[in-house]
Formats: sequence, structure tokens, C-alpha cells
Amino acid sequence: MQPSVLGQFDGSCRCATPAVLAPPHASGVVRSGRLGASAPRHPSNWTTTQPSQLFLTAWLLVAVTACASADVQPAAQPQPQAAVVLSQQAMEAFALAQSNDPFQQELGFLRLEALREPATVSLIRPYADHRDPDLRAYAVRALAAVQGPEAVPLLLQKLKTDRSARVRGAAILGMEPYQSSSPMMLPALLKALRDRSPEVRITAIDVVSRIHDPRAREAILLRNKREHHQDVRRALGVAVPRVLGSHASTPSR
Repeated sequence: MQPSVLGQFDGSCRCATPAVLAPPHASGVVRSGRLGASAPRHPSNWTTTQPSQLFLTAWLLVAVTACASADVQPAAQPQPQAAVVLSQQAMEAFALAQSNDPFQQELGFLRLEALREPATVSLIRPYADHRDPDLRAYAVRALAAVQGPEAVPLLLQKLKTDRSARVRGAAILGMEPYQSSSPMMLPALLKALRDRSPEVRITAIDVVSRIHDPRAREAILLRNKREHHQDVRRALGVAVPRVLGSHASTPSR
């Protein structure tokens, strides 16, 4: 039995301290094969065990070196985030949108709406939930222009849940170019014809009356029968001939 010189090695690159690693001259005795037994030191014992001890010592050095190499791992480098790149015009427009002057704010959002730069979406989006309804309305219109059909879910949500009539009206106007992008668009617009706000109903009447769909025509004619608000009726006075004219011009199948 060879002297124990390695201690324990658990395979996880954690090497235990060697139990025995002493040259033969460090002690007066050399361990024999039986536990606790000893034999007098003799040159023949050193000659017999030296190659095995040298091999185990070399193996230990290799294992320790491998453990040290395995433990040293390069630190993970954080991936850089892509920077938002805006044109000079977009930066100036956003600076106006951040102004405390209501006129400058509206002008800034109108410019962002006209520029339609995709990089501005992340800057405009927080304003869609702003406590100021005017800023929410500006943001909704701008997002509809910049994002296109991708903004439809937001527009539907604002039309359904926002308490401000101005925001709901802005959502209707933003939905107009994307009527065919979602099957939920037309039902939402038809429901807006019964909105509690006359301003929203007027906006919905103008948009719905331009949709070439029998359901839109019937909804406008029904609203014309039931509407009592004077301003809304004036809007219907323009919308009813429009839907009747488009229906008459549509060839029958």
C-alpha cells in the first residue's frame, strides 16, 4: 500500500490538502502497508517507494494546476445597448414637447407626428399615460402616425378606457387609416357613435361615414334617427348624404 499523498479529490476542481508529502529523511520511520504499523527506516525502503511517490507528486501538481486554470474564468462583459439615434429635427421637436408652454408642447408633438421617425416611439410612449389629457391626446396621435398598424392595440385601449373625450377622439382619428388592419376596428368605431361625449360622437360620425361598408351606412342612418344634440346633428347633416351617395354609387352584385 502506497503512502497517501493526495488526500481527497472530488472532481470539482477543489483539491484537498495532501495528507502526507514528506521525504523519507523527515521522519525516523516509514509507513508500512498495515494501518498504524511502522518499520525501521532503511535505504531499501526509499529505493522501492521513490518512483511511485514521484509519480503521485507529479500527478498532484498537474491536478492543482488544472484546478487553478478552471477556476479562473473571464468575467462576462455586459452587452452595450443600442443608442437611440434621432435626427436634429426630431431632437428639436422633442425639446418643444417637453416645454411648459402648451402651444410649444402641441407644436412639438405635431412635428414628431409629421417626422414619423421610429426612434421617437420610446420617447413619445410615456406621454400616452400622462396625467395631462392634452399630452395624452398628442401622444396618441403621434404614435398612430409613427407606428402605423402597430399602434392599433393602444388606440383601441384608449378609445375604450380613457376618461378624456379628447383622448378618445384622438384615438378615433388615429384609427382611421388602419380600418382594415384589425377586425376589432369597425365595431369599436361604430360603438363610438354612441359615446357619452358629443365631441367624440362628431369625430366618430366623420370617420365612420367615410367607411365603405354596409354596417357603417346603417349605423350612421340609425344615429341620425336617435341623435338630439344640435352640434352632432349638424355633423350628421353632412355624413348622411355622404353614406347615401357612396351606397348609390356602389354597383349592386
